[in-house]
Amino acid sequence: MDSEIKVTGQTRLVNIFLVTVISCYLFTLLEWLFFITKPSFLSNWTLFESTGLLLLVPLPAVAAAFVLFFIFRASFLLVPDPKISRFIPIVYVAIPSLVLAAAAFLLLENFTYTLFGFNVGSFKGITRYVYPLAIILFALWVGRKLYELAGQPVWEAIGRHIKSAVMVMLLIAMALGALRFAQMETVRWDDIKDADQELPNVLILSTDGLNASHMSAYGYHRDTTPFIQSLVPQSLIVENHFTNNAKSTGSIGALFSGKFPTNTRVIYPPDIFHGIDAYQHMPGMLKKLGYLNADFSIRHYTDPYDLNMREGFDLANGREFGEISNSIKLPGFVKNAFMKESYFLEVIFSRLLVRLQHALSINDMVNPYLLVTDLEDAQRHFPDSKRIDQLFDFIDSSSGPFFAHVHLMVTHGTKFSLQHQVFSLGKEQQDEWMTDFYDDSILNYDLIVQRVVNHLKENNLFEKTLLILTSDHGAKWMANERIPLILRFPNQQYAGVRHNNVQRIDVTASIIEYLGLKKPEWIEGESFLNGEFEPDRPIFYADSIAMGTQNSAGWRDVSSYEAPYYSLGGVGVIVAQSWHYWDLSNNRMSSGKIKNHTAPLADKELPTRDKARDQIATHLQKYTYPVPEYNK
Repeated sequence: MDSEIKVTGQTRLVNIFLVTVISCYLFTLLEWLFFITKPSFLSNWTLFESTGLLLLVPLPAVAAAFVLFFIFRASFLLVPDPKISRFIPIVYVAIPSLVLAAAAFLLLENFTYTLFGFNVGSFKGITRYVYPLAIILFALWVGRKLYELAGQPVWEAIGRHIKSAVMVMLLIAMALGALRFAQMETVRWDDIKDADQELPNVLILSTDGLNASHMSAYGYHRDTTPFIQSLVPQSLIVENHFTNNAKSTGSIGALFSGKFPTNTRVIYPPDIFHGIDAYQHMPGMLKKLGYLNADFSIRHYTDPYDLNMREGFDLANGREFGEISNSIKLPGFVKNAFMKESYFLEVIFSRLLVRLQHALSINDMVNPYLLVTDLEDAQRHFPDSKRIDQLFDFIDSSSGPFFAHVHLMVTHGTKFSLQHQVFSLGKEQQDEWMTDFYDDSILNYDLIVQRVVNHLKENNLFEKTLLILTSDHGAKWMANERIPLILRFPNQQYAGVRHNNVQRIDVTASIIEYLGLKKPEWIEGESFLNGEFEPDRPIFYADSIAMGTQNSAGWRDVSSYEAPYYSLGGVGVIVAQSWHYWDLSNNRMSSGKIKNHTAPLADKELPTRDKARDQIATHLQKYTYPVPEYNK
């Protein structure tokens, strides 16, 4: 009798293991189908890359289940009492039960959100607790059914076939994993020499959508930046600075990587860094030098983890590096080989974690689109004051040199949430982009800069820090507007003015030169520290495809995201005060002049529309985009 119970228990344990494997692959399949059927980071992957996820992503969970299987199986020998040992399969069945409950939870979320525009984040107060209660009840019900199923005689007929199928699937997964290792790209830092000087801190204090032409530091008639203006004599001022991307995602991606957005294909969500681009970036170089790196920005739009920037940051928007993957403690070469799989796994865990935290009232689930469009939502969940407080905590806890990037939203339109009003005092913000309110938002940014500088001075860090004041793009997401670029070096080094055009990727190159490092070949920008660029030097910028309207759930829909351009809507070129833009969505060229440009060229020295079109076509070809037949 005891032997019969032992055999039955072990057989049931084997069957539960098979169910666990099937559950893990089913969960992955459901998530894969969710992302593959909508614009997502999978959209511009090859079929081989995206389908490979189905086999490889479940492997960590399968491996863990395999280890537990042997532990539980060995326990049959250690616990001879059948009354106790029969509970071992009951404990083990919790694994597939929780996997299937999680899969059902996300499936329900996808269904209700897609069809009815609500999910767990739509519920506040006590109603949110319905979700965890339902998950627990469902997991208990599934566990009971799986336990009963694992003991059914049907396994004698189909068990051998299931075991064979699982074995074949795992063998194919291992073969694919070996191929991943063979194709692994690695970034080499051997050519980065140690800096010749004591390493300074680097702090980029950026704000969203700020036109230099509205700053008194750049000659605006209103006193919108009194404190920043006091820094001007001590700083290197770039009078004509332009973005390489009209939206925040690509602009900040270009700043970090030193590469054109058309090169990395990081232009607008759901774009992420791929392959070697995920490792080739300035923060990664600084980290190799011993810097502690942090980012305080917007999730999903500019967050380096969401953009799949690897080995560059220690902290991003309250999350330590590798919130999910780091807990597994995989060797670096494994994470490099399985970068796509680890990113997909992190996305799945993040989707679960965010929803469960909301359901349990740990952290409210936030719609990132509302953070950049809804003033009340932005100020309630992640105001600029919170970013600055986090920055101060980071600075105060840093023992060595630090690199920090802060992206503020105070100047982000179309309407503005203001702590202090001067120009708009006594007025109501009835329309979008009201000048008085926009100017006050710039004044509010100036006050934040003053607060940060005061904190640096109080901690004797001001003369040890390279402070960079800038913006990601112009107001109304314009790329052909001058944006600020003010660099205050320790001991007022390089103080002066640059008149000719400078672009975002040049900032990366200039920081690298200032630190005494050899610029890697993959950084496409050039340093402006020791002189002017040629006045007719072309600057290329990308813009994203036209965005659709807001859907019932309050999120922004992407109107088009498909080959060969995906998020790329067009490419422009700026030469001195002239700009030309090739809209790839309608195959039309537009042109114009930049207002208030301080180093204009004579019209005869500016490129014609035909020449500008040829320049853009060459740029597209360089980065393997097809060049359409031009319709005049």
